[in-house]
Amino acid sequence: MNVFFIHLSVEIWISVLRIDPTNFKATDDLGRERLIFRMLLRSLDLLKVKFEKARPKLDAKVYEELERLKNDALNVAKDESWI
Repeated sequence: MNVFFIHLSVEIWISVLRIDPTNFKATDDLGRERLIFRMLLRSLDLLKVKFEKARPKLDAKVYEELERLKNDALNVAKDESWI
């Protein structure tokens, strides 16, 4: 994957997930890790909304797994002092 594509992908996700690109570029590594973590949580929330709109309805196990992923991410964030 080339650097331009990676940069473009990050810029798109920053826009979609409502992260201020100026903040992202100006902050230190820990700040960027925190912002990326917020993007991850927002992605999981958006995925849940998308799943809720799916027809036919998805199995409850899908939502349980999504919640497990979110809890795991929150635990990592606590361990890394992101939250």
